[in-house]
Parts: sequence; C-alpha cells; structure tokens
Amino acid sequence: MARVKNTAAIRVGRLLEIRLAVGFRNVVYVRQIFADMATEIEKLPPSVKVVVAADWRFCRVMSGDAGEALVHDLTRYNPRVERSGAIASEDSPSAVLQFTRLIRESANPDRRLFTDASAMAEWLGEVLAPNERRRLADFLEESVDTFGSS
Repeated sequence: MARVKNTAAIRVGRLLEIRLAVGFRNVVYVRQIFADMATEIEKLPPSVKVVVAADWRFCRVMSGDAGEALVHDLTRYNPRVERSGAIASEDSPSAVLQFTRLIRESANPDRRLFTDASAMAEWLGEVLAPNERRRLADFLEESVDTFGSS
C-alpha cells in the first residue's frame, strides 16, 4: 500500500495540482507542500502565473502556528498565482471557517474556497486552456476515486 502524503504537481500547462491527503498537521507539513510547490513553479518561465487547484477535503482544523505559516506562504506566492481554488469538505464546518479566514488573510482576491467541485471547476476554468480544464476535471475526479470523498 502506498504511503498517503500531500502532493504538488504541474501535469498539464500551468495548472498546479495540490492534494492534501494528510492536511496541515503542523508547520512542517505547510513548509513541505510549499517547497514542493516551489519546485513545480520553478519549472515555468518567471512570467507565467499558475492556476492552483487544491483539494483540502481531508484537512481538519490546524494549529495556530500552522495557520500562520500557511498565510505567510500563500501571501509570498501571490505574485505567481493567477487564480487559486481550494475545495474543502462541508463535513468539517470548523475547518471551512478557518480556511475561509486564512484565504482572506492571504490578501489575494483571486483565491477562493469551495465546497462544491463543479463550482470550483467552473470558476478556475474561466482562465484555463481546454487541456487544462480537462486535467482539472480529472484531478477532481481522481481525488474522489483515490480518497473516497465527494
């Protein structure tokens, strides 16, 4: 059985796929996913902004330190992000409230939190090329298939 972990990858175009299978348990997890994101973003020319699709459905409420680290790193990457959508689980209303606050504190109006995958795909799709939209649909479906969430 494969070890479940957080991942960041650009598979098509400029769509940065973030899958948080274990969430942000502490600052170490936050720093690791942003290091992985940096590796992916550095593969693109500096003038290219990424479109982020993040699956946060398995994240739960995080510690204050992890939340602060997350806001710091989100803010740091604002210049390289055209749009960023994260999907969270409605089954964790406390986490959704925390994530909404953290995204707001990241000071990027083009970052949004969703609880509906179709709404997220539609909003991100407005700025994606056709091949990136297809990959986004696959990413969201893979998340469901792989981790059993909807």
